[in-house]
Amino acid sequence: MAANWGRSATGFVDGGDTDRYSAKSMTVNLTQGDTIRTRRSRPLPGAAAVFFARAAIFIERAAPTIVIAGAPLMSLIIASLFDVWPLTPQWAHWIALIAAFGLAVSLLIRLRRRDLWPSRLEGLARLEVDGGVRHDALRATEDAAFSG
Repeated sequence: MAANWGRSATGFVDGGDTDRYSAKSMTVNLTQGDTIRTRRSRPLPGAAAVFFARAAIFIERAAPTIVIAGAPLMSLIIASLFDVWPLTPQWAHWIALIAAFGLAVSLLIRLRRRDLWPSRLEGLARLEVDGGVRHDALRATEDAAFSG
């Protein structure tokens, strides 16, 4: 009896583990996965969540333009970090500054997007995708009834 170390005849520790490992509970656990939800565990997102989703989309759209347009200005900063300016004459400083700012502004104008700030529907779509919703549940709340 001492060789069993507190285990029952089925091999499980006495005290209720047999229910957890029974054939019925294992079958139920296999058929009811965590991926299928019948009820929402959280309330619908409010205005702040939609705003932050729209802000994230805005940053994703604006970042490539800002990085490319900021490259000439970053080259000036890199030249300053390597102490290139004391080796150049004063007029070269001004030409480099004017050229870098002019190139940055021209790149910013050429690469700008018309749809930089996303609509509310795009923010709701982002919340649906990030939240794992399988259909257009949030965007359906914005639909108007058809009247014809």
